[in-house]
Amino acid sequence: MRLISDTHDIGLRGILVGEKEFKFFLDAKCDPGDTIFPYFNIDQYRAGIDLTGMWVGNFDDWDLRLSGLCRDFEYREARVPAGEIKLALEKRRKYHVYFDINADSCYI
Repeated sequence: MRLISDTHDIGLRGILVGEKEFKFFLDAKCDPGDTIFPYFNIDQYRAGIDLTGMWVGNFDDWDLRLSGLCRDFEYREARVPAGEIKLALEKRRKYHVYFDINADSCYI
């Protein structure tokens, strides 16, 4: 499956396990003007990204782990011009967003 717009290209491939569980491999390429978090009902961010990862769980409780490159990354008070990012999104009753960025500079 692919979600394609002028500002993003998201590819999903994987399997359904049982009646409700899934395991998807995800490839995401987004322009800095794109906002992708609302697909997951999570606070908006801005970034140019080129990430790969895995989305595991069901539609009520899931984990999404991604890593790759980012540019012009902005999330809440953090801004990173360019770098490598590891991103973890979890939905277990509440949403949790964790990220680790390796970059030359970060502004908070």
